[in-house]
Amino acid sequence: AKLGQIYRKTRSIDEAMELFDEALQMRNGLNDNELWMSEVMLHKGSIFEHKKQYLKSLTCYEESLELRKSVAGEDEVTADTMKRVGEIHRLRGSYDQSIEHF
Repeated sequence: AKLGQIYRKTRSIDEAMELFDEALQMRNGLNDNELWMSEVMLHKGSIFEHKKQYLKSLTCYEESLELRKSVAGEDEVTADTMKRVGEIHRLRGSYDQSIEHF
């Protein structure tokens, strides 16, 4: 997942997405991976947002939020993820749903 973050930061976003997907497949089924998976889904959502694929981004952010809340509860990353969900709703013109996340 760290390599995926590097690719994302250097604008090799397609390669980053491939690495995040591979990382998720390798960790699938492990019992201690909710927080880690939440992070990866957050990064994937960011990539989709960058590519203006807002529905895919929203799906990733919402999955990240659900996983994060189940493990860490309400924390700074949870709040940031909620803000991102709200921003995607705003970008899609769903203002009522957007307000719920801010």
